[in-house]
Amino acid sequence: MRKQTLLVAGATGNVGKGAALALAKRGANVVLLGRKLETLDAETDSIRAALSEAHIESQESDIAVLIVDFSDMDSVRQAAAEALQRFPS
Repeated sequence: MRKQTLLVAGATGNVGKGAALALAKRGANVVLLGRKLETLDAETDSIRAALSEAHIESQESDIAVLIVDFSDMDSVRQAAAEALQRFPS
């Protein structure tokens, strides 16, 4: 069975981060969406640490990031094109 790849908007906030962590714990490939790479990288590290604490192998869930500013439609179009290219399934 193929793993799902799920894009999570607002991944640097409490609700989005919680959703991303819950999905990763269930083995989904998670793509964190946000405006700042540094913040997304920090959240990725935090989720991987939480998975490790829960004794879940990080290889079971892939966590990626995608830069997007939802207030800028050019950014949204660019991110959508990149998402389709990087995560075709």
